Amino acid sequence: MSADEIVAAATSLENLIMAFGSVGMFLTVLALSLPFAKRDQLAGRLKAVTARREELRHMVHAQAAERRQKKPAKQDAVSFMNQVLG
Repeated sequence: MSADEIVAAATSLENLIMAFGSVGMFLTVLALSLPFAKRDQLAGRLKAVTARREELRHMVHAQAAERRQKKPAKQDAVSFMNQVLG
């Protein structure tokens, strides 16, 4: 097959219609399938937020426990008052 025959076969109207139709169909399938191929980024962010929330909760509980230990008990306050008043 010579180069002229190849060019004539490639540029014939039927072959061009088939080529453009094939390219169009490929692009349509690609456009419809790309959104499904994306990775879910929200799940990772939700895990990070949950981990941070737990970290903050533990920190607040630790601070509350520390405040409770520093605060004198009511009995200590009563005994101190009794000592001062006699």
